[in-house]
Amino acid sequence: MRYLLLLVYFFPFVLSAQSFEHLSVRGTSLNGKELTSAFAGGMNAPQFSEVDLDGNGIKDLYVFDRIGDIHLTFLQENTGDETEYRFEPRFAKNFPKCSEWILLRDYDNDGISDLFTYSGLELINGIRVFKGKYNNGKIDFDRVELDQSFDFNVLTYLTNNSLSEIFVSNIDYPNIEDVDGDGDLDILTYEPNGVYVQYFQNQAIEKNYPLDSLVFLLKDECWGRFSENASDGLINLGNNMDDCPDWSTTNIHPGSTLLTFDENGDGLPEILVGDNSNSNLTKLTNGGIKDTAFMIKKDTVFPNYDVPVTIDLFVVPFLLDVDNDQLKDLIVAPNWKGNSENYQVGWFYKNTGDPQNFVFEYQQSDWLVEDMFDFGSRSAPTFADVNGDGLLDMVIGNESFYVPDLKKDPRLVLLENIGTETEPNFKITNDNWLDFKQFDNYTTDFTPVFGDLDGDGDKDLLVGEKFGSLFFVENVGGAGNPMEFGNITHHYKDIDIGQYSAPQIADLNQDGLPDLLIGDRFGKLIFFPNIGTLNEPAFHPNKDEPPNNAKFGDISTAQPIMPNGHAVPFLVPLDSSFLLITGEESGKVDYYQFTSNQINDPILPTIPNWGNVNIGLYTKPALVDLNSDGILDLVVGNQRGGLSVFESHLTIDGITATNDISEESPFHLYPNPATDCIYVERKNDFRQVYKLSVLNVIGEVVIEAISPKVDISGLESGVYYIKIGTEVYKFIKI
Repeated sequence: MRYLLLLVYFFPFVLSAQSFEHLSVRGTSLNGKELTSAFAGGMNAPQFSEVDLDGNGIKDLYVFDRIGDIHLTFLQENTGDETEYRFEPRFAKNFPKCSEWILLRDYDNDGISDLFTYSGLELINGIRVFKGKYNNGKIDFDRVELDQSFDFNVLTYLTNNSLSEIFVSNIDYPNIEDVDGDGDLDILTYEPNGVYVQYFQNQAIEKNYPLDSLVFLLKDECWGRFSENASDGLINLGNNMDDCPDWSTTNIHPGSTLLTFDENGDGLPEILVGDNSNSNLTKLTNGGIKDTAFMIKKDTVFPNYDVPVTIDLFVVPFLLDVDNDQLKDLIVAPNWKGNSENYQVGWFYKNTGDPQNFVFEYQQSDWLVEDMFDFGSRSAPTFADVNGDGLLDMVIGNESFYVPDLKKDPRLVLLENIGTETEPNFKITNDNWLDFKQFDNYTTDFTPVFGDLDGDGDKDLLVGEKFGSLFFVENVGGAGNPMEFGNITHHYKDIDIGQYSAPQIADLNQDGLPDLLIGDRFGKLIFFPNIGTLNEPAFHPNKDEPPNNAKFGDISTAQPIMPNGHAVPFLVPLDSSFLLITGEESGKVDYYQFTSNQINDPILPTIPNWGNVNIGLYTKPALVDLNSDGILDLVVGNQRGGLSVFESHLTIDGITATNDISEESPFHLYPNPATDCIYVERKNDFRQVYKLSVLNVIGEVVIEAISPKVDISGLESGVYYIKIGTEVYKFIKI
């Protein structure tokens, strides 16, 4: 272990700079369906756009989730008569940091999607624009620098001889389409009071500007001649084409979503409106003329001729051809960040009409999310061999599946590993394991962990919950046998940490007894040493009294903008130290290493934001070797209720820096795996030679050589690392 620690501390900059790659792991649903995007991370408030991700001429799928501001990318796959979308996260890396809302549209007509998004990151309510391009077979984006005399680089229009931003709030979802049918993209958005829709006409065609021009005129301050009540979201239609309906309400923006489409092919766009005060979608029928929209009819439960949209809360509609039949279908999702639907978030209406006549027929409410593991909100994974077959199974706790009227549906879900040691495949076999749903009237937010608390050689179950106590369930199956659990004990040992307990079990003080380390709502870790015996554990229930330590390591996961923190620890005991990673409300995963002698001292994070994991808020991590390759894999739950899997670059017997070859790596190693020799070449200059070292998994230098050819015939089979300057790469000797 001495060599291992040297390697970690010698290469901290390598570890901290590495971004973990998603690991491909299979998943199967409760009904036996093989999931194409099992570990995509779930969805809660998705926004859908068509996009050609790899430049092959086929429309793929992009999803932006408001919960955590996350980019999700899916490649289209056609299997006979069906169109499927497979999660491909490598394309998401080129998308810029965005917040609140995104639309992908081709504004310059070059065949490549461009990106429009909220400008709140720059402290203004407006629209930022990024131009799309292709870079090494992946779509990429450059910020459009607008040539204008305005303090912010956002879309503007001329008013009173000066420029003003085109207002879009952080709550709204605007409409960016060719509203007037002239070939360029216009903008419809609610004005700051949230009562009238403003029409900003793109002047590219009118002024004979190039199509990549973004020059707008406020063409209509009351487009469609309707108003929306700020208090209840009700739509008021005007009496004639020349007047806008009056409104009487407080000056509060309610939040609305907009989508135009020409329902009947008459050249006049209808509009769909969602509002944050109800669960339905309203369609307004356009009875105006080409230059003046005039809404004459409303359907407040659209589509009233089929199954109406009913999603709690605040719906947002999207048009895209999801089944590849050349007709735009309707997808509707929730757009609310608060207590709203968190699983039935993809209402799919197939367009059964024709290009001149839209007819939407309801198909399902879980489109796309049905192909991934999604447990509502705040998924918390842990691993153990539950069924005794020698393979690691997974148990997921969650905050809750959505239930109306502020009710909750929290559960533990069992996913058994039906694959092999090297190719895991997790199948949901019990979606209410041990019937933890029975506590839905009392608590929520279950965070499970396994450990042998009573010294009988098998792993028991400990579960944290919202109100800070613990559930304990004794495993009476015996060591090496399938787990068998007795009654559920609540308020285990009368421990109460306040709120949102997230427990771990490990012998931190090295006295031979399993201790508890529990994360809490405020981002602190609380250490409860075991003061009992091996077979009769005991803990002092008051976290603030000795021998407990309510500020373990002075660790805090709280952030200035997220002061609660919500610390979720995961411990890995090593030979002479401990590896600790923490999930947190802000979405990061931090990495610590310490010894038992340091448990009463401040512990600084060895690697903050470990692996640059970016999957959204409320990360809940676990480390396990899923595919028996000797490398620990990082499985992370999040606020969206799904799971993400990464290869962590840590060996199962310690902490080893690796830097796998990627497209951005300056060096190329081949073959890998290798038998007798391995070649190391710099990608842009294969003639150059470099001094290098080969290290084993505990950090010992076993070969020193000069590139490009390295003789490894004398090495035992296993995992090794090549160090070239500051670069460290993994390879396998077979």
